[in-house]
Amino acid sequence: MKYELTHGSTDFPLHVYYNSVPALSDRQERLFYTHFHHHLEWIIILDGMARFEIDTEHVIGKRGDLIIVNSGLIHGASSLPGEHCEVASIVFDLSMLFGRQDDLCTEQFLAPFLNNTYALPNRLDGSLSATKRMRSHWMHILKQFRHKKPGHTLKIKAALFDSFYEVIHASLHQELTSHTPKDYRQTLRLKQILAYMDANLTQKLTVQQLADHIHISSAHFYTFFRKMTGQSPIEYMNNLRLTRAQSMLQTNQLTVQETAARVGFDNVSYFIRLFKAKFGMTPQAFARSLDSGPAG
Repeated sequence: MKYELTHGSTDFPLHVYYNSVPALSDRQERLFYTHFHHHLEWIIILDGMARFEIDTEHVIGKRGDLIIVNSGLIHGASSLPGEHCEVASIVFDLSMLFGRQDDLCTEQFLAPFLNNTYALPNRLDGSLSATKRMRSHWMHILKQFRHKKPGHTLKIKAALFDSFYEVIHASLHQELTSHTPKDYRQTLRLKQILAYMDANLTQKLTVQQLADHIHISSAHFYTFFRKMTGQSPIEYMNNLRLTRAQSMLQTNQLTVQETAARVGFDNVSYFIRLFKAKFGMTPQAFARSLDSGPAG
């Protein structure tokens, strides 16, 4: 079903919708039915959990997460058995932010989202710092839209611009190409999982947990991850931790044991062995090389 009703007004094409369902133990309840439109839709999960169907993907979102529906994608949402959910949807015509025809910001940062040169992932994890900043902007939009005080439209536009700044600054978007119209979903999926791994550096993540994060089986995830990165998930995570440890040794006055713990290694001997294999010296030798400075 295609919805092309007017969201907001012709001179301010933005509207906020609220949907909620109670917890039902025996069945799922629709938050909203399957539809599509050419507006962008930004969904804030205010409470509970729900399943969102966006194009061919099913995404489980929880309180704190942000759900993004790119222009033209079919989407709908249902509650989960035994789970309540409350969401707010900001639906808007991106062209409301456009400047004059040759405006630099419009052409470089905004128009690509409207013409599907850029796309955003369907879900932004609520634990990520960039997501928290964007959520703050979106909550500000809800507040301004609700109270409608003089000048509220200016504040809403400012929050939209701030949100797109976060997208560009944190590289949350993916540039699409006409040569690989389906591949961008794989890239978006990979960016989601890499950001999740970075945010959970100290956790003992399993392949199953990583697979669950992007809603695929563990066997499919392992094949997908190795194909996209050339490494196994464990190899990638260890390399990420070691690179972070090297940076910490350069900038912090920490012992090797403290550094190992902060990047997720609880076995110091294992950490030292991996560090030496990657950088050609032990963490202690690396730290001493920094203390000695360049030869004069």
